This record gives sequence, structure tokens and C-alpha cells, in this order.
Amino acid sequence: MEPDARRPTDPWIAALARLYDQQLRGQVASYSNMYGGRSRSAAHLDEFFFRLVEIAEPARFVEIGAYKAEASRRARRTLPRARVVAFEANPHNHARYRGEIADDVPIEYLHMAVADGPTELTFHLRREVAGEQLREVTGNSSLLLRTAEDTTYEKVAVPATSLDAFFADELTVPTCAWVDVEGASGAVLGGGAGFFRSCTVVKIEVEEKPIWRGQWLSLDVLEHFLAEGFQPIARDIEYENQFNVVFARNDFARDPRVLAAAEYQGNYMTHHLHADIDDVDGTWSDGATQQPSAGADQPSAGANQPSVGAARPPAAGEQPPASGRGRLSGLRRRLSGGR
Repeated sequence: MEPDARRPTDPWIAALARLYDQQLRGQVASYSNMYGGRSRSAAHLDEFFFRLVEIAEPARFVEIGAYKAEASRRARRTLPRARVVAFEANPHNHARYRGEIADDVPIEYLHMAVADGPTELTFHLRREVAGEQLREVTGNSSLLLRTAEDTTYEKVAVPATSLDAFFADELTVPTCAWVDVEGASGAVLGGGAGFFRSCTVVKIEVEEKPIWRGQWLSLDVLEHFLAEGFQPIARDIEYENQFNVVFARNDFARDPRVLAAAEYQGNYMTHHLHADIDDVDGTWSDGATQQPSAGADQPSAGANQPSVGAARPPAAGEQPPASGRGRLSGLRRRLSGGR
């Protein structure tokens, strides 16, 4: 399975995708790539996405490329009556987390790759990069091979399905979806035309620079969703060249509650984002550190976080913002229309 890097599209759709791309870049310009700004941008986008999920109240939530199934666990608590399905292709991840997930919340956590049709595929587990050994339990291996030539793989045959095949008898069930498949989005989207027509909101990881061979890039994904009746309404800057985009179906995007949530999100990013940090050591206003935890997955090669950026260093004698103003709980209240 190696989809074409480019998909044919209408030139007007391509132009609209470029326009949306520039608009989204302007939307996230408030985030710094210093002091944990990238990770905060991802956390804020997650809050916005789940606010839209609350508004949509889907009967089904599907996570593709689940790893620890953290999005599915949150969805289960947000949507107690919905069916929650999480697909994970890496057999080591599935073996590591299936028991923990079963003890935590009742979701369908499946060892299965999602692509465009085959019932078995080769999963490329990264074992060594430039002579450095890598762990088996990781969120950054893929069905696709890396563009870099310094990677050694363990090739594992894994069961596979397409979304249209797996949900063949339930293609009209209202759904929200989370897609994080390390470059294989083209195959997921290609095998899920009917499935995605049932979706109200989709969050998907994209790359604007090739990291995997034959992958769709961010503009390809934008073009696809625009052609299918979605519009991109928010993104983050989680990594350089690799980020997440939230798409909403056109009719849902006009819902006044969605418009209000988008307005609160934009207002927060424009006027209150500076209050996320109490001081320059990169801590949240509630004291939580912004440094990655020990053993946390590093960004994909080609998606590095620069060590310097556009953040304004605090002036001499400048006081930090009042504690608590920038907490995620404050953002949640704003997205819900609270004060």
C-alpha cells in the first residue's frame, strides 16, 4: 500500500485549499514555538475539537491510529451512549495497552490497520535510526516507509480493513473521527468515502513536507475534504511541518454553537494566550510543566521543533500574568460560552 503523493483535483478546489491554508496559518500565528507553545497549541486544539464533539453528540466516535486510545477514552466519557471504536496497527502498542484500556473504559480497541481495501498489510515498525535502537511501543511507525534512508524496519503482517468495509452496514450513523496514521491518510480517506460522509467533525494529522514515501501532504488532505463537503476551521502547530487540522461538515459549521465556539477559540488565541505561562520556565499557570515526560514519543523526523522562535522574551521587571487566567479549564469555559 503506497498511495500516490498527489491526487487529481479541480483547480478551483486546489486554489480554495491554498486560501484556507493561509487563513489557518494566520489563525495560529499567536502561538510561540518557544516555551512549550507548540504543545499548548495541540492541547488547545484538542479542547476545541472535543467541544465540537459535545455539540455534535454523535452516535459513534472512531479513532484511527489510536496508540494509547487517549482520544477514545475521552470520547467515551464525553459520549456515554455512543459506540467508540479505536484502531491500532502496531501489535506491540495493542498488546501493551489493551488490558489497561479494558480496565479503564469500555471501548472497542482493535488491532487492525485502516487503509483502502486489503485485508492484510505490512506494518513498518522502526527498529533503528542512524544506528540508534528504538523501542517497540511507539506512536510513530507506519504502514509507509520513511523518506530517510537511515531507518531499519521490522516488517510485520497485520490485519487490515477499510472504513467503508468495516462499517458497511452502518455508513449513515452520525460520527466524529480522529485520524493519526503517520502519513497514511491517503489510504484511510480513499477507503472511507461512505464513512466520512457520516462524519460531522474530523481531526486529522497532516504533514506539509514528505516524511513518508508516497504520502498525501497537507494540501492534498485539504483538497480532499473540501471536495467532500467539509471546511477546515482550526489547526495547531504541534511540530514543524507536521500539525493537526479540524474539519467540520459545511452544514454543521454554520451551527450557531459551532460559530460561537470558533469565536471563543479565536478570541482566546488573540487576547489571552499570553496568560498560559506564569514565567519563562515553561510552566502552566496551574504549575504543570510543559516539558515532555520521560520516554515520550519524539516528533517524526522532518517535523522538528526549533529551539528558537518568535516569542517575545519578557522585559526586565515584567510581572507574569495572574495565576489561573490561562488554564485549559478557562479555555473550556470560553468554548462552552461561559465567562
